[in-house]
Amino acid sequence: MKKWFLLLCAIAIGCLMAQAGLSAAADQQGKVVWELLTSRDFSGPVQKAAAEADGRTAYLATMTTLYEVKDGKTRIIAEQPEKESRLALAPGGGVYAYLTPNPAWRGLFSARLFDIMGKKLTDLQLKEFPHGFGALYLGFRGNVIVTSSPLDDWQGLGGRFQFAFWSRQGEALGKVVVEGRHSVALDPSGESILLIGDKEATAFSSSGKELWRLAGSFRKAAIAKGGAVALLNPASAKEIDRVLIFKGSGEPTVVHAPTPVHGLALSADGSSAAVIGDRGRYFFLDLSKADLKEGPRLKVEGAFYIFNAEFMDSGVLALGLLRRSGEPPRETWPYGGILAVDAKGDVLLRKEFPVRQATASMPAIDVTFGSRYIIGYTNEMAVLMELKK
Repeated sequence: MKKWFLLLCAIAIGCLMAQAGLSAAADQQGKVVWELLTSRDFSGPVQKAAAEADGRTAYLATMTTLYEVKDGKTRIIAEQPEKESRLALAPGGGVYAYLTPNPAWRGLFSARLFDIMGKKLTDLQLKEFPHGFGALYLGFRGNVIVTSSPLDDWQGLGGRFQFAFWSRQGEALGKVVVEGRHSVALDPSGESILLIGDKEATAFSSSGKELWRLAGSFRKAAIAKGGAVALLNPASAKEIDRVLIFKGSGEPTVVHAPTPVHGLALSADGSSAAVIGDRGRYFFLDLSKADLKEGPRLKVEGAFYIFNAEFMDSGVLALGLLRRSGEPPRETWPYGGILAVDAKGDVLLRKEFPVRQATASMPAIDVTFGSRYIIGYTNEMAVLMELKK
């Protein structure tokens, strides 16, 4: 009787896994180190995470609280210093900041910088614009620290903006004034930053030195290797399937994808590139040959879309995806997945789970180039996974 019961349980679990699109992949080369739940192990959804090189220690940042996770156990490092303060953790850890709103200038905030263990480093302050900042950008481990301040419209709706580049000690390294709102792409090496405006994209070093400019309007971008290489996707609807490879001078090389471009990724050393397309399609891009090669279809049941992509090393790409159930306009997004694939499309690591609240940024992934660890998270959970050597 006991054997029959166990057999029925196994069959039931297998059916549930099939319905969920889960796969106990034979090619799995990784494992789950720990899995934490917001309802049990920490308070509030994660908005940024980082793992140390050995995987024993990791950091989870919610909007208000910074947690250290050691061997799967959490402890609070820092808590919200004021009621409306918000936490920002640098990719890869190293530093974090608390942003406190200016009560008189709605939309602006002050920024206080700390090292990862909670020691105060500095208050970021501009003498010529003491009201605060409209945005803070932290690059890898705080190697890039950039603030943006609206100069003409304090609500930041238009006019001129000043971008300031900072050291960890609060020294202003450089400043640049641009016209109109700009989006930002951060170099995963922490050595450069790309400002993307309506008419051009401009790359700067971590100290604020201008590296290059490229005319055009772009909707997606990635930059790496200290600004030596960038990928850009034009904003024009007619060019949504194009990727520009730019190496700092001359004319960019244009590559055509067989799908609209939804994401771009570069490895920190600039050796590898990926293009994320529609309906779960992904491509590896050979930068030297400008050759686009599609990866094999991922073994995920039904329609799914890739929303996040980061290189773990030059040959392994981590992906965050959502699986759709049903057809528009009544579709739902009940399951998420985190995978690591190599250039051949072989799945090296896989983790899939239910998603109660689907958003375009979840499930999110955070990796450090050269590390074998991935942190993935949704509104309900966080998981650390290790890829085997």
